[in-house]
Amino acid sequence: FINGPVLRSAGVPGTCKLGGLSLGDALITLCSSVHPPIACKADDKTLVITTISDAEEDLTTRVYDIRDLIGHDPVRLESSLKSHVAPGSWRDLGGSVGQMRFLSGRLIITSTPAAQYTAAMYLNDLRLRQSHFRFAWRAGALAGAAGVFAWLVLTALRWRARRRDKRQGLCAYC
Repeated sequence: FINGPVLRSAGVPGTCKLGGLSLGDALITLCSSVHPPIACKADDKTLVITTISDAEEDLTTRVYDIRDLIGHDPVRLESSLKSHVAPGSWRDLGGSVGQMRFLSGRLIITSTPAAQYTAAMYLNDLRLRQSHFRFAWRAGALAGAAGVFAWLVLTALRWRARRRDKRQGLCAYC
């Protein structure tokens, strides 16, 4: 479905040549090649091509479980999200669309589908970084323990060799 009346009222041309491109590439080319820019959104199993402002009016609310991410500072997570995900859209920062609040270890975001996707990707990236840090911590501890164990084994072998040499009447330092 192409929202023709909204596109025509915004001054978007009615035709565009996209020969030889895949559907995804054609949509990206179409949305970025016309002026004013347009957007596409999925709405009830239908692809709707419309203006960016019309697409931004379609708000969704999603709840994200962030108990594994908040630790002791949910305010820091909120400010980080607002600076990385659709920075100009948050209502409490002067925007007109986005809203974010916390409730019992869950983050509730009301925003555009594109911002929801970006928020989900950002939270997943935080989880991935957190798991890498935990892995590095465990690997460092294991490597340290292995080093201490190797030192103990070498010290025990050196002590054993000195003891054997002493029994044979050899000098301990030769």
